[in-house]
Amino acid sequence: MTHPRAGRAAASPRAAPAGPLWSPTLGAHPLLKHRLLKHRLLKHQAEPPRASRGFTLIELLVVMSLVTILLGLGIGFLSRRGDDFEVALSILRDQLRAARIASTARHLPTEVVIEPGDEQRPTLVTARVLQPVGAWHMEDDPGLDDDPGLRTELTGTPEPGRFGQARRPDLGSRRALLTVPTAGSSFFDLRDGFAFRVDLRLDERDEMAVMRYGSSLELKLDRDLVPHARMVQTEGGGRTGAIAQLDGTTPLMLGRWHTLQLAHDRSRVTLYVDDREVASARATLPLLQQSSDELVVSGGDRPVVGLVDSVALWAYAADEPRQLAGSVRIAAEPRVIRFDRSGDLSTQGVIALTVGEERRTYRLGPGGVLE
Repeated sequence: MTHPRAGRAAASPRAAPAGPLWSPTLGAHPLLKHRLLKHRLLKHQAEPPRASRGFTLIELLVVMSLVTILLGLGIGFLSRRGDDFEVALSILRDQLRAARIASTARHLPTEVVIEPGDEQRPTLVTARVLQPVGAWHMEDDPGLDDDPGLRTELTGTPEPGRFGQARRPDLGSRRALLTVPTAGSSFFDLRDGFAFRVDLRLDERDEMAVMRYGSSLELKLDRDLVPHARMVQTEGGGRTGAIAQLDGTTPLMLGRWHTLQLAHDRSRVTLYVDDREVASARATLPLLQQSSDELVVSGGDRPVVGLVDSVALWAYAADEPRQLAGSVRIAAEPRVIRFDRSGDLSTQGVIALTVGEERRTYRLGPGGVLE
């Protein structure tokens, strides 16, 4: 007799199937496929996700460096020509602007000198402007004066002046109002040009020695208070050259402040009264200077009869030359660009820049602006 459970077990669908689990012709048994699939799913869920491998810091730095170098070479190659033009234009504009500002500030001529280069030397652009040598304000405190380490001697009686305090020369002492020794001073190099200025208020009509510099430069008034000036030039080596004589025609007025100015710009020496030109003479050579020269204002032999205020001296000097790139060639007409005392161009001009096969031409417009 058969046990009842045995029959149910045989008839149950969960019972193991008869025959093998794998057959070359039928493949895997469906039950085996189910177990294999379940095993793979469980294994995949149990494993943690793998982190993807990234770049190291060194690798990133190396790549960035290479990219930077390649970009720099490419941009430099493509824009070098344009940069050379822009840099050259910037230098020219800076020097022209500096010269024009100096001319309007001092009411005196200035210039820009262009020295074209070649295969051996670069092009140089230099502004010639006025640099202060000294300024003496006639105040009691000598620290207010601008005289770089000079042993200045100041006499006279202080009185209210045009710009603060003035000085009245002592007519009986026969001493100069202001004496500035220049021996050994590099500031008193006036060979490239100069400008001297003084403010006066006169009380009487008489001959007066307003300024004397050594034996080569003199500014004086005659008995009618008409201004005169004299400049001795040199051909070098201490030799005396041509003498430039300037003679005004209009006398100064009594009891009124006047500004006298004497300026040399390597082409002419000019005398101004109250910013108005009264006399001019050709002077293409430097001023004759000696190591023992002294600057004397209101000399003791013929002192100024009245008040003296605000004495100043400037020297023309070249700024540091600016150098254009070696690839730039320049053609300028004229090569010396001059501004008058109002900051206007003395002559019109044209500047042409060439880089490689490309040439650009600019016109000097009003105020020295490149157009």
